[in-house]
Amino acid sequence: MKRSTETRRSQAEINADSQRHYGGLAELPTDKKASENFHRPAYQACELIRKSSELFSESSEE
Repeated sequence: MKRSTETRRSQAEINADSQRHYGGLAELPTDKKASENFHRPAYQACELIRKSSELFSESSEE
């Protein structure tokens, strides 16, 4: 069922609300610990990269 056009927000209104919300968040100071955790490599990704590099090195030696 479609919504009526009288109550529907336009794309410009949605974009303006999004910019206003996220623009306010950008001004807040970042948490140092959260930033360190965000930039830390994932354990599973390290294992996956190590195993895939071993497979590629074995196949290139053949």
